[in-house]
Amino acid sequence: MLFAFDQPSMDGFRDRFWDRMCGFQSALYLLLVFDLAMLIVALLTVPFVRPGSAAGVLIRMDIVLFGIVLLPLAGILYGCRRRTADLY
Repeated sequence: MLFAFDQPSMDGFRDRFWDRMCGFQSALYLLLVFDLAMLIVALLTVPFVRPGSAAGVLIRMDIVLFGIVLLPLAGILYGCRRRTADLY
């Protein structure tokens, strides 16, 4: 009896990864829009807080975190778009 991990795969890890990520493409678009909205809100609040205050530190941390999340999301969605364009 062969288990799922015992079966030889025809596709490599890269193909399985992109198939799985592109399966969640609509959810990733929603997350990208939410992340962009939160980044814009954080950037718009920067002028209204003092730089040395706790709010100023938290706003800067939020901007960094939203930027860190934004880059892989954009990369994955770009890869899915490029992958579907290659299939057609």
